Amino acid sequence: MRQSHAPAHHSRLIAAPHPVDDSRVAGRCSCTVVCVTARIPLPDALGTAFSVASARQLGIGPRRLAGADLERPFWGVRAAAGTPDDTASVARTYSAKMPPHAFFSHATAAQLWSIPLPIHLENPLPVHVSVPSDRRAPEGRGVAGHRLDIHRVDIETINGLAVTSPGRTVIDLAPLLDDEHLLGALDNIFWRRRSTASRATRISFRECLDRHRGRRGRSRVETLLPLTTDRSDSIPESAFRLRFVRSGFPDPVPNQNVYDMNGRFIAMPDLQFAAYRMALDYEGDHHRTDARQWRKDLRRVPLLEDAHWHHTRMSADDLADPRELLNRTARRLRERGWPG
Repeated sequence: MRQSHAPAHHSRLIAAPHPVDDSRVAGRCSCTVVCVTARIPLPDALGTAFSVASARQLGIGPRRLAGADLERPFWGVRAAAGTPDDTASVARTYSAKMPPHAFFSHATAAQLWSIPLPIHLENPLPVHVSVPSDRRAPEGRGVAGHRLDIHRVDIETINGLAVTSPGRTVIDLAPLLDDEHLLGALDNIFWRRRSTASRATRISFRECLDRHRGRRGRSRVETLLPLTTDRSDSIPESAFRLRFVRSGFPDPVPNQNVYDMNGRFIAMPDLQFAAYRMALDYEGDHHRTDARQWRKDLRRVPLLEDAHWHHTRMSADDLADPRELLNRTARRLRERGWPG
């Protein structure tokens, strides 16, 4: 611990930067005396977030812990003023007081794993903290505590933080997600572009699912599991794919290369009915605001048309009300030989 040679309330005199006129004493200037209280530096070992208990063990008193340079994000925790409030920072701050048997779960774990969630669940607070079912669930302001039947294999670490595995995280969230977001979350944990350490495998997920047969939402997970893919790049892609399948259309293939008759690459549409030469792309707002993406879109469509592919552009409006899109897609499929 670094020691300060100054007492806790040492004062020093500072001259005011500007003279103060004194009409009674010509040619003189007086100085304003300002009293400044020196702040005791905190030990480096505490870091930017720490528990009050650990600070007291290092001899830090309550008056220092009440300093204006410290925030109180959770009961029993102090953090440096201005600490970021994103989910990872909030979780790291709370971890200063977590017992060894506790771990992050549910929406907090999903955000730490970068699993996409509905907007109302993508919040740093409350921080979701779980413990084994034989322990007492955490409580307090800004905390959602849970007691879970958990196997040690279902707890992993992200940058030193104990977190439920990607598979267990999705299983725990299943009751809170509609089918489209649940399929999107499942697709995401299998996603080909995830790092090996953060990607679930079919085998590992099946084992996790079998360990938790009584979980709410498990039957919906079982129903959607055969529809999952490691090639879906976004929630909208997963949502449209599910709508097409449930409308009785052929199963659309996500993000697969399309080539012309000479074997030249043309495009990789978000979804395609390859047997009927139909390509579909979801165009989020970045297709409009990103000049490079916009030019790429302009080049791609004529190339697809030259190769006798039909191209459909989908938007958020089609997510909100898919009826027109579904009717148009069914009509185009029939025109191209689909017997449905």
